[in-house]
Amino acid sequence: MILGCADDRADDRADGGPPAEAIALDPVAALGADVAAEFGPRLPFLLKLVADAPLSLRVHPSARQARAGFAREEASVVPIDPGSRSYRDPYAKPVLVCALTEFHALCGFRDATGTLALFDGLDVPALRPCRGLLAAHPTRAGMRLLFSAIMQMPDERRVALLEALLVACAARLEVPEYRTAVELHERYPGDRGVLASLLLNRVALAPGDALFVPPGTLHAYVAGVGVEVAGSSGNVLRCGLTREHVDIAELVSVVDFSTGPVNVVRGRPVERGELAYPAPAGEFRLSRIDLGAERVLRHSGPQVLLVVAGEVTAVDAAGVTRRARRGQSLWVPAGAGPVRLCTAGGAPSTAFRATDGLAGQWRLPGGRYAGAAPAARSAT
Repeated sequence: MILGCADDRADDRADGGPPAEAIALDPVAALGADVAAEFGPRLPFLLKLVADAPLSLRVHPSARQARAGFAREEASVVPIDPGSRSYRDPYAKPVLVCALTEFHALCGFRDATGTLALFDGLDVPALRPCRGLLAAHPTRAGMRLLFSAIMQMPDERRVALLEALLVACAARLEVPEYRTAVELHERYPGDRGVLASLLLNRVALAPGDALFVPPGTLHAYVAGVGVEVAGSSGNVLRCGLTREHVDIAELVSVVDFSTGPVNVVRGRPVERGELAYPAPAGEFRLSRIDLGAERVLRHSGPQVLLVVAGEVTAVDAAGVTRRARRGQSLWVPAGAGPVRLCTAGGAPSTAFRATDGLAGQWRLPGGRYAGAAPAARSAT
């Protein structure tokens, strides 16, 4: 049976999905044998819309870090709530976001040469200690030192530095990185994330382009509307642009301080009218379906369809019919069989399709999945 799901824009929750009871009652029927065996009785991905407001500067842990952190906090009897702990479950949270409109994000650390040039363009005396630290250590280790210094900077010094920086940035708003710092400060005055934003790649996605965010990558969404699919986890370590819990020591231990440009992911045709966005994540696979004529979806695992234009009608193998309009989603359990899709009156419609990503993974002897298959590793 296909279940219609209402739109849910809440941060870090799915935009539609199955009732937990349905999965618990029969995990194999809901998820398929492979997904249930690999991820347990839970949907391994979340699908949602993200829109038009800066999302906190954040990082997600790897599977290893999540397991260790969750076990440590569980042993310490830390309550599971965002205000008191960093790890809410033992799962990784890779992320892929696809732009519906022009979409702007901060993602990963810019190379040292580019950051030094950005600092020099401001010519702020109070920034010289930061510049000197990075110039003396233009490496991954140097970026870690600089980031740690910014995060641990005393409030009085940070506020004074930000005041001087923002005056200089406001005089050069034609530079996107400076303009972003000014806009972030307007929303989060004095926040350490405003300073950290000057270390990060600023990415502009055209509609239809996507960005993959591996675990360990510091990132924030700045503006625009997009569809996000992510590993099903509540593990978010925040750096700034938030009033929520920030654990600086744990944050620094999780962040990947590698530097360099970000690779934009572009859709690849897999079926007529369907573009897939390859990403090295077993938890999910995202594709975009531009539906004109009727078509049939076949997949052995769970699926969620999020309609972003028009209306989609889905008929499962049992003949059960469900409809979803723009902003609504449909949950398709593995046991629904082939699902026939069509549009209302033949008018064009567009939906994003999230499934598990196990088809792009390779197996170890014994059957366990062990990361991206060779083709997926170089996909971005």
